[in-house]
Amino acid sequence: MTNDEIIGLLSDLTAQAEGYPRPGTLPWKQKNPGDLTAAPNSTPTPDGKVQFVLHSTGWAMLERQWRLMLAGNDPEYPAAQTWADLSARYSGQPYPNPWGQFITSELGVNPQSAVADWLAGHQDPGQPHF
Repeated sequence: MTNDEIIGLLSDLTAQAEGYPRPGTLPWKQKNPGDLTAAPNSTPTPDGKVQFVLHSTGWAMLERQWRLMLAGNDPEYPAAQTWADLSARYSGQPYPNPWGQFITSELGVNPQSAVADWLAGHQDPGQPHF
């Protein structure tokens, strides 16, 4: 997979796990498919989530978050983390949690396996590291 395909897949799965595809859910109303709590040039709403003006901005910020996480450039998401660790940080709930169970099930990965191992096995040869 190309890096863009990997980011697209992980962003799509995240949006599904957050309930974004269903109009009327909070992530849909806030145009925030990743249910993000922080993003550049944004202020969280009283519920602690970010509201974007456009759905496309919310998608761009979710994709940006995944790029930061996979590159190990987000201090909350170290590059050597497992899927269980990532899901606990992202969802705010210890693993097992619905978010992590959905993501790991859809990817067919062991929650205790390293995210970097999955990435190494799915990144096309010649793709630069995130």
